[in-house]
Amino acid sequence: MRLAILYDWIDKWGGAERVLQTLFDAFPQADLYTIYTDYRGAEWAQQYKSRLKTTALQQFYRYIPFKSVLAPLMPVAVESLDLSQYHLVLSVSSSFIKGVITRPETKHICYLFTPTRFLWHERQAYYSNSLILRPFTTYLRNWDYIAGQRPDEIITLSEHSQKLIKKYYRRESEVVFPPFNGKHWKKVKQKSEVKSQKHSPKFRSIEKDFFLFVGRMEPYKRVDLLIEVFKKLKQRNLVILGQGTMRKDLKRASEGFDNIFFIDSVSEYELADLYQRATAVIMPQAEDFGYTALESIYFQTPVIAYKYSGVTEIVEHGKTGFLFDEQTPKAIATALEKFSTLSYNFSHLDWQKFSKKRFVKDIKKTIFK
Repeated sequence: MRLAILYDWIDKWGGAERVLQTLFDAFPQADLYTIYTDYRGAEWAQQYKSRLKTTALQQFYRYIPFKSVLAPLMPVAVESLDLSQYHLVLSVSSSFIKGVITRPETKHICYLFTPTRFLWHERQAYYSNSLILRPFTTYLRNWDYIAGQRPDEIITLSEHSQKLIKKYYRRESEVVFPPFNGKHWKKVKQKSEVKSQKHSPKFRSIEKDFFLFVGRMEPYKRVDLLIEVFKKLKQRNLVILGQGTMRKDLKRASEGFDNIFFIDSVSEYELADLYQRATAVIMPQAEDFGYTALESIYFQTPVIAYKYSGVTEIVEHGKTGFLFDEQTPKAIATALEKFSTLSYNFSHLDWQKFSKKRFVKDIKKTIFK
């Protein structure tokens, strides 16, 4: 039985890519498809290069490496994929790849992180930063709704995303939590404790207490809110770890404030060190799931997060973190003030439901039934 695994694009490393790598390894005979690949930002994918196939947009990406410019062409690229030789198709998507066209006898299962953000629930955040997408809104939204009907079954990663899928695509879905590799992080933690005795030069200026943001600097992540808050709280430090399309603008907005630090990238050992030394990890965005929250809690660091998000299926208010109600500077500032008045306990989290073994078992059960 031939299986193809599809993903929107491969150009970075993050929580979604951890899921993808787990699936690639769980199905070593599967062929892999994506709209385009950038191995400079996704070195982890080099090991799968012989299995990966891309669309015609791979050539365009070399000259126009901006998703907002390529987005209007992506529906055509996705529909051009010839999947007629496969019995099973597993698409992993947060945007376009779910819209592939398959033969009637081909079973198409989609592990859908979220409805396409810039077209639905996060469209205001994106359109305020991209004039390119606005003229194509109606076309892309109509296509995306149709694309959401094409999978035979939809799996998603949280009840939060399940509600969004029901709202925007009118589809039912099953929740399968993403995998968390505790054994891997245990090894990383042990090594980081040895290495942390001598911090990397990039951390010398942030030895004191700090709050930590980890993630892509994209519009929906709302890092702009954090900068606005910490510009007023000069006695508190903010470390922003990650890259993304908004990084230059965010750095510019924080110029002159020596309590706000930007770090491009770190090794996993350095990341573990940051998690362990942070006062808290702060997440102002509405996440589909919130893999960073799991990592933070694993290192027994509390999480300050936006309440209406998949993070609430990981973080318990007053026990493993603090949840705030609004994506506003005032709400975040209030959360920072109240956060320190509580004590936190990390022993009650059921790590088994996030295990890699359980994830692979549930996925196989769904696609092979």
